[in-house]
Amino acid sequence: VINNLALLMRTSISWNNDIVSIGDELEFSEAYLELQKYHFGDKMSYTMTIEDECRDARIPKLTIATFVENACVHGIEGTSEGGMVFLTVSKDNDRVVIEIEDTGTGMDEKTADEFREVIKAHDTDSESSFITHDKKKSIGVQNAYIRLKTFFADDIQFEMYTEQGVGTLITINIPYKLQEETVC
Repeated sequence: VINNLALLMRTSISWNNDIVSIGDELEFSEAYLELQKYHFGDKMSYTMTIEDECRDARIPKLTIATFVENACVHGIEGTSEGGMVFLTVSKDNDRVVIEIEDTGTGMDEKTADEFREVIKAHDTDSESSFITHDKKKSIGVQNAYIRLKTFFADDIQFEMYTEQGVGTLITINIPYKLQEETVC
């Protein structure tokens, strides 16, 4: 537990490199999941499936971790029986597909629509929608999404599937980049 906490602290406060490998981001996410597993006990478990060739691809720091945190805090924490978090990273031609799924509470239709509106607002005018949108609960997701859009020059596909009482699946489809071509 202490080693995982130390890793989380070192990574989150060291901003010398805002762009990291997916492998590094997954190591951070796994440390977070291990801490959550300790916190939840038998109520939570997780699996990670990563194609090796995706590990060196570059993404903005704390991108995957933000969605993993949402799966734990907003998905699993609200259930009485617990659930699972599935993290999958695969390569599809020249793209990387990241899937974060939980078997938690899911969202009702109204909440899901509000979430989609937050994301959609950033597709049209990210700077002004970020400032004026009053959805404080989704600020981490907004930040992660904007950073992905900036780094990948809007070449990002983002999808969310959710069902109340069943869980949520977030799919992020991005170009496969091995070097830092754009800076957030």
